Amino acid sequence: MAQIDVSTVENFDTMDADQLRDFIKGFTYDDGADALSAAKAESKKFKDSLDKASSEAAGYKKQLKAVQDSLNAANQAAEYAKEEGAQKVSETQSAYEAQLKELQEQMSALTREKTIAAYKANFLAQGYADDLAASSAVAMADGDSDTLFANSAKFMEAHDAAVKANAVNKPVKPALGNENPDNTATKTRADIRRMTPAERAKFYVEHPDEYKKAYEGK
Repeated sequence: MAQIDVSTVENFDTMDADQLRDFIKGFTYDDGADALSAAKAESKKFKDSLDKASSEAAGYKKQLKAVQDSLNAANQAAEYAKEEGAQKVSETQSAYEAQLKELQEQMSALTREKTIAAYKANFLAQGYADDLAASSAVAMADGDSDTLFANSAKFMEAHDAAVKANAVNKPVKPALGNENPDNTATKTRADIRRMTPAERAKFYVEHPDEYKKAYEGK
């Protein structure tokens, strides 16, 4: 409880009872109620401001979080799109490379078939049998010299056999006024010399005995 400082009251010690009573009745002092009320009002105002600021801060924080979440989502979407785009580019490139490889293989196969067909035609023109010509054409396209030489030997063997068989079975026309006892054509050395080399070789194969007789003078 607040006390009165009588040392500040002029002539307090000399006052009689009536003067003291009048002093007490008229005495007033500042009990701080107004200041306390003002302080409370100011405190409430500050608290309200603080609450408002806290509420706004919470709102800003919430908005910031929403913006941050949106930004993160946008970054993730961009990264996903980038990865998906890169994957699509990679898939497209792989498909293109596979298609290109397939076309190259088809082109190589067609070129090989064309080359083999041309080789086969050449072998057929030389008198090769169809299967032997086909085998020789493939061997030439593949650079298989062993098969090529083996097929050539087979062709020569078949060709020689055919020539000999033809010589045996072919009827010989006798030359007029110049026949031997076997009714076969007889050639003189002069006749043979007038032949071309090919004709001479053919006559030698078909008539070896007559050829020898003409040159031996028998």
